[in-house]
Amino acid sequence: MFNRIIGALSFNAATYREVANDLAANRQAALIVSVVSFLAGFVSAFTFTTPDGQGFGATEVIIFSIASAIVALIAWGISAFIAVFIATALLGGKTSMGEMLRIGGYASVFNILGIVPILGIAGWILLIIATIIGINQVIAFGARRAIATAVIAGALRFIAMYLLLGIVLVGLIWSLALTAR
Repeated sequence: MFNRIIGALSFNAATYREVANDLAANRQAALIVSVVSFLAGFVSAFTFTTPDGQGFGATEVIIFSIASAIVALIAWGISAFIAVFIATALLGGKTSMGEMLRIGGYASVFNILGIVPILGIAGWILLIIATIIGINQVIAFGARRAIATAVIAGALRFIAMYLLLGIVLVGLIWSLALTAR
């Protein structure tokens, strides 16, 4: 798994092809998504404060970190489903949900940049580039179609992720505000 992560980080097309074809790599991909999101959530939780200046305590940090991992898994599934739909129904390619999950999971390694909040967007851009490479390896239907599939699915993943995390964050801030009274 470590060698595959290095291959994913170096945009190695053969790594993405290997991962997409390895039916046993679903757990590895899920582990990457959840661990990277947990770590990014853990670090970023320390930057949040309530309107009255109160920061998150240990309980809120852990809740937010776990919620980050769960939300990332949901967003990962949504983006894989959308990628399959776009690639097959709209663009005439052949792929499976498993292939898209594995490609997207390994591409998620770039979200580790979210540990430094200002670098989070760079992580998403790199994730989309890696997804384009992976899609192009699995669905040999040309770069333009791979780009369209990855960008649309990646944008919707980004929206789903931050919309759901925003809901969790608002809930945590409300609970802090209510307990402070």
